[in-house]
Parts: sequence; structure tokens; C-alpha cells
Amino acid sequence: MSKLKIVLGVAAIAAVTATSAAHAARVGVFIGPGWGPGWGPYWGPPPIYYAPPPLVAVPVEPAPPPEYVEQGQPEPAPPPPDAGAPPLQPGYWYYCNASRRYYPYVKTCSSGWREVPARPPQ
Repeated sequence: MSKLKIVLGVAAIAAVTATSAAHAARVGVFIGPGWGPGWGPYWGPPPIYYAPPPLVAVPVEPAPPPEYVEQGQPEPAPPPPDAGAPPLQPGYWYYCNASRRYYPYVKTCSSGWREVPARPPQ
């Protein structure tokens, strides 16, 4: 029986302290009568609620299809100038004494080129 009294006493003390501890966090100071509506005095303007920003839907165009450009055949490079060819000047023909022929029928001349005034055939 004494154990039961001890358990009931501890339970009663725990219940009393639990309720006082629960109320201890709710301490407040009130000035005025204890009756009336449940809201407090007017301290400022009501809060301002902003509307959410408008959603703007931008239409998206599909990308254009890729364009393929065919490359033509490259033009052949001009042949390199002959090392044995004479420097060309207008109004002159170039004669080779060794082969007894004119340029461009002969590309190289071992004896050297001789300038001859140009004459049209008669």
C-alpha cells in the first residue's frame, strides 16, 4: 500500500508541475478590461499583399532546317611559269638560235633568247 501511495504522489506532483510548466511559456501582460472582442488595438495599416507576376508565354518558332551547299570542283591552278621561258614584253617575239624556233613553241633555250620585233604573217 505504501508503494501505491508513493506512485500516486509522484504522479500528482508530475501533473501539477507539468501544467505549471505548460503555462510558464504563455506569460503576457494585458492592460485594460478582461472583456471585449478578441483582437488588439489598431497599430498600423493592414499588410499589403502583392499579386504574383504575370506569366508571359513567348511563342517559339522551330529552327529552320539546315542548308547544305555543294561545293563545285575547284578550278585547276595555272601552271607555274617556266624557268627557261623569257620575260614577255608586248611587241616582241622571242627567238631561240639553238633550236631555230620561236617561243612558246620551244619552252627552254640553251643558247638564250633573242628579242625580235613582232611582225604579223604576210
